[in-house]
Amino acid sequence: TRFTVRRETNTTFLAVYDGAVEITNLARQKSVLHPQQQTRFSANALQPIHPADPARETWHKGILAADDIRLGDLVDELRRYQHGYINLSPAAADLRVFGGFPLTDPQQALDMLASALPIRVTRPLPGWTNIAPATP
Repeated sequence: TRFTVRRETNTTFLAVYDGAVEITNLARQKSVLHPQQQTRFSANALQPIHPADPARETWHKGILAADDIRLGDLVDELRRYQHGYINLSPAAADLRVFGGFPLTDPQQALDMLASALPIRVTRPLPGWTNIAPATP
């Protein structure tokens, strides 16, 4: 069986790519996910099953695949792998992102974004990264 499990703030995310996985939560609700299905669940609720997002499968290879997602969502994910702080300007958060970005090197991913989007990435202090709209 090949699957991804990820603990989130209030739920757990599960995607199955090969084989099957059974979920049983504390409320004794059960569900079985088959290949190419995903869901989120908590101790008391199972959310509906949806088709698996193929971009999530690249995660185990250390790549974050972005297919028309907000820069803010991509930065939120990179923060999980970054030592230090990433500050994202709200003025840049809604830019749309496409591509594959290395999770093992968030700074490289941010540099890639700066070369493709109208943003400026600065590092004013060790461990501190700022992302803002590029100035004309």
